[in-house]
Formats: sequence, C-alpha cells, structure tokens
Amino acid sequence: MMGERIEVFSMQKWKRILSVLLLLAAVLTCFSPICEAESLDCGAKLLAITFDDGPGPYTAGLLDELAARGVKATFFVSGYRAANYPETLKRIVDEGHQLANHTYNHANLNTLSAAKVRKEISSVQELITAAGGDDPAYIRPPYGNANQTVRSNVSVPLINWAVDPLDWKYRNADTVCNNIVSGAYDGAIILAHDIHKTSVPGALAAIDELLDEGYEFVTVKDLFKRRGVTPEAGKVYYDAKNNGINLSAEQISPEYYDEDKLAAHWGYAALCLRMERAWPTTDADGRWLPNHYVTRGALATAFGRFCGITDAYRAGEDTGYADVSSDDPDAPFIRWASDAGLMIGTGGQFSSDATLTREQLATVLARYLTLQGEAEAPALSLAEVYNADGLLNVAELVNGGKTDINITLDKNIDLTGKGWTPIGTSFDNSYKGTFDGGGHTITGLTVTTNDQFVGLFGYLNRAGTVKNVVMEGIQITSNHMFGCTGGVVGYSWGTIENCSVSGSVSGTDCVGGVVGSQKAGSIIGCSSSATVKGTHYVGGVAGEKWGTIIACYATGNVTLEIGSPKNLSGGGVVGLNGGSRVLACYAIGNVNSKGSSTGNVHIGGLFGDNYTVVTACYWKNNQEQGIGRNQHNTAPEATKVDGTDVTWQKAVDAMNTALQNAGSGWRYELNGALPTLRKL
Repeated sequence: MMGERIEVFSMQKWKRILSVLLLLAAVLTCFSPICEAESLDCGAKLLAITFDDGPGPYTAGLLDELAARGVKATFFVSGYRAANYPETLKRIVDEGHQLANHTYNHANLNTLSAAKVRKEISSVQELITAAGGDDPAYIRPPYGNANQTVRSNVSVPLINWAVDPLDWKYRNADTVCNNIVSGAYDGAIILAHDIHKTSVPGALAAIDELLDEGYEFVTVKDLFKRRGVTPEAGKVYYDAKNNGINLSAEQISPEYYDEDKLAAHWGYAALCLRMERAWPTTDADGRWLPNHYVTRGALATAFGRFCGITDAYRAGEDTGYADVSSDDPDAPFIRWASDAGLMIGTGGQFSSDATLTREQLATVLARYLTLQGEAEAPALSLAEVYNADGLLNVAELVNGGKTDINITLDKNIDLTGKGWTPIGTSFDNSYKGTFDGGGHTITGLTVTTNDQFVGLFGYLNRAGTVKNVVMEGIQITSNHMFGCTGGVVGYSWGTIENCSVSGSVSGTDCVGGVVGSQKAGSIIGCSSSATVKGTHYVGGVAGEKWGTIIACYATGNVTLEIGSPKNLSGGGVVGLNGGSRVLACYAIGNVNSKGSSTGNVHIGGLFGDNYTVVTACYWKNNQEQGIGRNQHNTAPEATKVDGTDVTWQKAVDAMNTALQNAGSGWRYELNGALPTLRKL
C-alpha cells in the first residue's frame, strides 16, 4: 500500500501541481465559483423576508420602502384580498419581488378534502398568473400546516419559515424589529405580515439593522438558487443555509445556466481539459452538467483518476466506511483517498453523497501539496482529542480566541475530578467550529458555578455545531441569576444533533437537559434522561427554544422551582416553546412545580407555553395536558399515550410519517418499552 502511494506521488512536482489547479478549476465549475472578481459575491449572507396575508392598505408603502433600500421580498398573498388589489400584484412582479400563494381564504388546509385544497390553491394561482407571476407559484400553507393530503396535492415546494416575530400578536414595531433581528441567521426565511399597521415599520427597521450587519435580502426562489438547492414539490422548507454553495446574483442569471452558451462559460477552458483527460465523470445519463455540484465521492474519483488510480485499486476490499459498500463505483477511489490521507471520513462514515464544502476542498489541496513537499502542514484547524487533558486544553484554546477550531473525539473521555470551564464562555469567544463526538462518551462532568452560560459548551455561535456526543452521569449546577444551563449547551444559536444526556442539570433562568436557552438554530435527534430543575423556563430537552426541534425526547423528571413572581413555564420537552416548529418529539418524565407565584405558571406534559406549530408530539406522564397554555392559533398535534386508543406503536408510526414527510433522516423504532432514535 505504501509502495503504491509513493509511486502515485513521484511525478514531476510542478507539472502535477499545475494540473491539480486546473482540475480544481474544473471541479469548482460544478459547484462553486472561483472568487476572483468582486462581482462574484461568494461570502454573501442571505435572508429571505416574506410577507403574508396581503395585499392590504400598507403594501404600497412597503413596496416604496423596499425599492428605496434595493431589497427584494416574497409576498404570499391571500386570494380574497388579492382580488381587490390587481395593480398591487402586478407592481410586486414588475419590481422584481416574488409573488406566491397563500390560499384563497386563508384556510387550515389540514382540515380540507383534497379537492378543496386544490381549489384554495388554484383560485389564487389564477390571480398570480394574471399579474405575470410564476405559474405555478410557491405555496405557503396557512399556519404552516401541511399534512400528507396537502403535500400530495401541490406541484410546488411548500415554504414555511425559520424566524417568526409574532407580529400578529405583538402589535409593536420595536418588538417586531427586535424579534426579527435576534432570530435572523444566514439562509433564514423570515415571516412577517403586510396587513398590520405595526408590522411594516417593524420589518423595515429590522431590514435596516440587518443590512448594516452585511445581510443581503433576496426572494425565496433566489435564495434556493444561490444556495444550490433544487426545492422539491410537496416538500416543506424553512431555510437554505450556506453548506458550501453560495452563488452570486450574476451566477443564477439565465445566461449563466444556459448550456447552449457553454463556450462563453467562465470555466470553459477547464471544462475542455476535463473532457480531454476524462477526470470527473458524467452522470448516469451521460450528461456533464457543468452547473451542478460535486460530492465527496465524485471528488475522490476525479482526484484518483487524475493521479492514475484505476477501478482495480484494492478491488473488492472493505472500504472501512459503513456508508460505502465494496462494490460502489467510487469505492476504489475512496479507498485510495483514505490511504493517501487526502480525504478521510468521520464516525465510520465517508458521506460520499454529501456536497463538498469549499474548506474541505482547500484541505484536500493542502494535504496534497504537503505530501508533495511543496507546502508546510497547515496550521491547526482540527483538534483530535484522546483524553480529559486534551479536552481541557481544547476548551482553553477556544476560550482564548481560537473559536473556529474543529474538534473530534477519538476516545471516551472521563472528566472525573477535573475542573471544567465550558467551551465558549461568552459571545466574544462563542464556539464557531464543529465539535464531533464520534459517538464517544463523556463521563464525570461535574460543575457548580456562578457563570451565566453553563454546560459542556457555554455559548454556541450561529456558525457552531455540536454533534454525536454522549454525556453520561453529568452533575451541572449554575447559580447565576440569569443563568442558561444545559447538559450539552447553555446558550445556543447553532446546531445540535445526535446528542444524549444523563445525570442532573440544575439552574435558574433557562434550564434544559440538552440546552438551556436555544435562541436560534436547531436541535435534532437528541435525548435526555437527566433530571432537570430551574426557576423560570424549564424543560426536559430545552428550557426555552426559538429555533427548531426535530426528533427529540426526554425521559427525566422536570421540576419548576418557583421563587419569583415572573411568568413561568415547565414542560417535559420545552418550557417556553416559541419561534420555529417542533416535530416528532415525546416526553415521559413527570413535570412538577414547587412553591407559589403571583405571576402566571404554566405546566404541560410537553410544553409549558406554546407559540408555534407542533406536529406529531406525544407525552405520557403525570400531566393531563400536553400544553399548559397554547398561544398558537391552531390546534397542535400533541397527544397523550394512554396505552389503549393511543399506544407507543401508534405514536412511533405517526412520528415517523411526519419525519419522512418533512424530509428528515431520523426515524424512531420501538424495540423495547419506549421509542428510540436512529439515523438513516
């Protein structure tokens, strides 16, 4: 094997390096521009602001203000109002905004027959088409409700939202502005309404602040194009994050995608070289598709062929990756890329079908040049942790300013007897990298502190991700008056996936088994058996949440310790449930309160207070109500498992249907008394 590697890398260096650069140009043609000109805004932060329920008396003024700012928006119009404003509809289209469908009567589509669903949509489509809008147009189902009947009767994507300022509830422009700004993140779809007098100035104020922060406002359709997303009919979308593809406005123009004008394409010379040398292959239909995007498996194959590797390389041998079979067409080249140290998977997965990010491509090139002896090894960007001292050192490194370092656990970590300072103690050193536990277990984490943000991580940035970590037997206590305390993260704006917690978590303001306060981002495929205690917002998974929670469950008891006259919330999954949706979650731990308050106290088997869409969620504990107080204007899908009419098997079936319909890769399985999670 080593002999083969030496043979591969023994060609003339500079000729090979030049060829690599040409190869990369060809590959980049497939998925992302080379950022040489200022016109290619590869670093753009994108937002899509949308306005529902109009047009109305405030829409014309809103259009004036959007034009003054050069901002594009998407208008999901209701037919019964749109019929009275044909000139406004035409103006929306003429000024470059997207006109989209919000049904004729703003009906809850989940309650209608298939025929009535189609009628609600088609009636509005006629108005949109007459105004010159898309035919068919994107659809936003009222209240975000889209069951299987709805999804199977639409021919376009369904667009919900990631940020809900609750402008229909808080008729205050400052509140609307603050809620939009605090929830916004790169790629988010923002919900607002142009029928409320206070919503328009609030949304405009938020737009001004976010423009100052460097955001660019685009239509939903253009957001998908610039992020390389091809939305599917009947699928529900909430955002389009930057996952390595971030095209400029120039690059989504019809001319850029016109393959009849390939000779004028900016990467034409590289494409010709690609065809001459037969590096990256065509798709199964024999098409090259220069404007499509490269996967990790495709790059391994392209790079391998470039270096002279053939299909015979270790033919038939195990690849070492659970997701790449020995007979996969890319298998020989993935074996070679791993052997050469150019491309390496994590957690036993190569992720062959995942879109390659720009940083991953840079890493591959750096490794190649290092092996050639033409470059020094790159500076530390990845820390592999093998023991407790290593994890402590990494925490110190992050808190000292190296906030974007990627961290992987190579072994189980025992922190027994170790003093712990959370990774990311404040906004200034909030964690921006990816922490991959690799399925390994962290035990013995014991913390008693007056710090505000407490957990394995204190403050997780919007750009940060924590995944695949098991927290076992933790003992976390924060005494800070406004503390945010969680088993994994105290205060989160980022992504948390496939994490589990056992032990105890105790704090004050916002306390959760996994996350204390989730201000944005997502919590996916996580679970907690920890006992959770707090004084304000307390939940088995999260104390409060304003992002998205999908496929999470809690089995530990939750106690709301009342010690103030505030409005207080306690729930088996989440205490205060606002912002974006909750999908396919359950709780079985008892939810109790201790003490008394002159303020409102809301307790529920699932959620104390609810302000958002709840889909396919179940509980079985001491509470008769799944939701203590429901402030959302639709009936949530919150159901108690009684063991007769509703069994855990029925709950699993319903949750899995909801996950499948949402395009989630997570599923529940019932192999014992309670459902557990697995990732497809």
